[in-house]
Amino acid sequence: MTDNRMRRSTAVGQVERMVDAAQDVHRLNEHGFDIPLLEVWVGGAILQPVDRIDSYDVALVLDAPSDEVTWRAHDPTGDWIADRMRLTKLPVAWFVRGVGRPVHDRQMRGMVRVWSTAGADRGAVDRP
Repeated sequence: MTDNRMRRSTAVGQVERMVDAAQDVHRLNEHGFDIPLLEVWVGGAILQPVDRIDSYDVALVLDAPSDEVTWRAHDPTGDWIADRMRLTKLPVAWFVRGVGRPVHDRQMRGMVRVWSTAGADRGAVDRP
């Protein structure tokens, strides 16, 4: 029987590339674009001390009021950012969140920030 789950180390590599992509997206602001990405958080199985995982959670925090960015709903700006960060190609459950509310909810607990406009939070998700 084949185990189709990815190695946790593969997922950590994806997060490292995701952090780099978030920084690239944020740099577009220097060229006259208004990209509201403030933070990237990850959680779920990637934070567990296991060898293989099915998927993990990603939350994008946007600089927009919470009432304009409905949690767990699709947001056109968030969709564009997620596509630029290649989240749409990864085995992740990704969501957008407006600023001013916690990233955590009943189903997504223990989330850790891996990127903000101040830069990467390297080491938030360690390689096994």
